[in-house]
Amino acid sequence: MAFISMVFASIFIGAILFGLLFLLIGIILNIIWHVKKKKGQETSRALRISARVFTVWGLLQGIGPIAFVAVMILLNR
Repeated sequence: MAFISMVFASIFIGAILFGLLFLLIGIILNIIWHVKKKKGQETSRALRISARVFTVWGLLQGIGPIAFVAVMILLNR
């Protein structure tokens, strides 16, 4: 029983780490997008869409579960 709970915890932590990786990629793409925009260069539509998608996906998958667990802990007190 303890083994399967460790497996589930590892999957949960792995999913959060992938979400944080996606968030980092999204932030990097947003920085590239805004630097190109500030220089006056044309930014591709794929860059703008992927920057937004990776940022939102990273927030939902990386920060969302942590915030959910924190709210559950606060509400149980």
